[in-house]
Amino acid sequence: MNIYKYVHILILAAALAPSEARACAACGCGDPTLTAMGVEKPYRNRVRLALDQFYGELSTGTGASTETTRTFRWALTGNWSPHPRITLTASFPLYATWLSTPSQTATLFGPGDAEASARFVAWRDRTFSPRDLLNLLVGLKAPTAPRLRDDRGYPYAGDIQPGSGSWDPFAGATWAHFAGNLALFASLAFRYTTPGWRGYTRGMSLGWSTGAQFQPWSFGALAISVDGHWSDADHLPSGAPVSDTGGTMLAVTPALLVTPASNWLLRLAVQVHAFDWLNGVQSTSSSVFLSTVIDLN
Repeated sequence: MNIYKYVHILILAAALAPSEARACAACGCGDPTLTAMGVEKPYRNRVRLALDQFYGELSTGTGASTETTRTFRWALTGNWSPHPRITLTASFPLYATWLSTPSQTATLFGPGDAEASARFVAWRDRTFSPRDLLNLLVGLKAPTAPRLRDDRGYPYAGDIQPGSGSWDPFAGATWAHFAGNLALFASLAFRYTTPGWRGYTRGMSLGWSTGAQFQPWSFGALAISVDGHWSDADHLPSGAPVSDTGGTMLAVTPALLVTPASNWLLRLAVQVHAFDWLNGVQSTSSSVFLSTVIDLN
């Protein structure tokens, strides 16, 4: 037997040797449904990373008190499920805000407040590939952002800072139903705010959403949701409410989800405000969301 025959045998043996099985996320959860970050089906040691981007505009006040802010937000988020019923999440945001008033323009750039949360599957109709899931969520926002100041060293107003300087707990619940190409979602979340920089308190808030997703292709899906949000007015250290803050809005959010490769998801959404019942004089624009989600196992 010559040397080349030995080489051929070794190559064949290496090709046929068993290796560690590494299933994709769809195999791990038993469902090929494309899911955005936060509504995925957990399985033991599932790890997801997401980079979320947001852009929106807000105008408040009239005359000399008119103020317009354009905000770009990035957030790096990681999910880990140490148990099939438990998912731990950490999020680290970064803000760029352009402020315009009749007397000045300014750019604020810096990290926002980090958040940590735990999501628990309170009920599911079956263990593998459940069709119905009820999740409960608890979390806490920590005052990790620095207080930004202008060129003269004075801090910017509390309502445009990238962080609030406060410890804010939040809680919520999410229900999801998976039925082949159709998925339905509903969620409710409440955030309790505490005093931050120099006693300034941002308004506590309540958000809700209900939506549907249709997936006609293995690589793409269409989704639409109706989203609502209420927030109390911000409050000064004296307890007096801050004018032109808080209120209620109702929006419609169409979205497109595409998976260009296995374990890689892109989501593009536009939130169009349908009705606004805002305190004082406020005007909001439609918002754009772009998310990149990667499953690491």
